Amino acid sequence: KQWYQRRVRGRKTETSRELLQHKEDAMNEYTYTFDMMSTLPLPKLEANIAFYKRQLWLYVEGVHHHWSNGATMFLWLESDAGKGSNEVCSVLWLHLNRPDVRSVINKHHKIVYWCDSIVAQNRNSKVAWFLRYAVENIPELEELHLKFFVTGHSYNVGDRDFGLIKKKLANVESVFTYGEYERLIQQAREKPSPFQTVRLNSKNVLDFTASTIGGVKYYKPSGSDGVRWFFIRGVKASKSNLGYTVSYSTTSGVPDATVSFASGRPKRRKNVQTGPLIAPEPVQLYPEGKRITKEKYLDIQDLLKFVPPVVHPFYSNLQYS
Repeated sequence: KQWYQRRVRGRKTETSRELLQHKEDAMNEYTYTFDMMSTLPLPKLEANIAFYKRQLWLYVEGVHHHWSNGATMFLWLESDAGKGSNEVCSVLWLHLNRPDVRSVINKHHKIVYWCDSIVAQNRNSKVAWFLRYAVENIPELEELHLKFFVTGHSYNVGDRDFGLIKKKLANVESVFTYGEYERLIQQAREKPSPFQTVRLNSKNVLDFTASTIGGVKYYKPSGSDGVRWFFIRGVKASKSNLGYTVSYSTTSGVPDATVSFASGRPKRRKNVQTGPLIAPEPVQLYPEGKRITKEKYLDIQDLLKFVPPVVHPFYSNLQYS
């Protein structure tokens, strides 16, 4: 019991420290929060049979700027890409190259992102490698930080943005096209400014896997205990320490450690490469688009009797495997 109480007290202290740090970061112009909304069905129908049918999903990744209270929604279809870490990295790459974000980078030479701690999308070695790639390829960017909310305490401004979108969609009986969803999302908020939307397709989704960029396949920590991504609270890439390393921290206020990317097999990586690394451009993750399953395709065809004929070609031409 005493052990449990000590653990709970330590967890509360860590949570309070993280929330205070997020509040302080939110006062800076270079701080953003990103999150992924729950999937939206296409077509959206009132017919009861739609509940029992597989539908095409629309993915929405929102990036909220704390300083201006503006938000950009990145949208893509299930037939273009999935919702893994490569898609998250592609969204961040597009966001970092937007003119308004580039002006912030030119002014502060630094960007801080906050997000939840889901390992499959945000907290993994692939995203850590992307941070290092972005710092290398954006000349004015000196530091790029990615900080994670404490698990169970990740409600953030992105969730409030998504709440407005869901409120708008609740009053709409049916949605048949990608463009209708985009217009509804733009209209979901009026003040202080409407949501901006950016469409992604298979050409925008890149493969940022370390094995694709620079031939680097594995990573190992600078120490001997290994990198336990589940406990990492933040990752940082900086121009002052490019090479093959990315800094990370497991607790607020604790000095950063580093993780080193190395080539070769895990058991033979004794000599970790260091120094500047010039990586080639990432390749498209889905050059020919992402195919849906045949079962989903057939279910979508069954729903076309509830959909206007003018949009039938879009659903009929979906690629499936």
